[in-house]
Amino acid sequence: MTGQRAGRGGRRGSSRRAGLDAERFDEAWERANERGRAAGRDRMQQLRIKSVLAVQAGLAAALAWAVARWLTDMPSPIFAPAAAVAVITSSFGRRRSNTVELLAGVTLGIIVSDLLIGAEALRRIREVAAAQS
Repeated sequence: MTGQRAGRGGRRGSSRRAGLDAERFDEAWERANERGRAAGRDRMQQLRIKSVLAVQAGLAAALAWAVARWLTDMPSPIFAPAAAVAVITSSFGRRRSNTVELLAGVTLGIIVSDLLIGAEALRRIREVAAAQS
């Protein structure tokens, strides 16, 4: 049997491969094809999900940078986009309440660190002023 076989693969030649009879070979071929199609569908679904996550993270970073620049008048607020991306990626697949808790924790951390850095800077300014007098 050397002609073109019917079917999707368009295989040529005998259907007797590796010692299998024609029916067993065709069944194995169909199972392999179905596994390949299923794997392809899974990969496409993963690509769609990751693409949405990438777009969300990019938009969140841009928005966080713009808002931080507007609120603080800093020329390059680097921490805001990094925190936004961290919140988006770490909350992926979680409930909205977990995302809100994470966002609140990041915001509180920024406020506390700003207060601590501000207090330390004020203390150093006072020390320098006291040393100069």
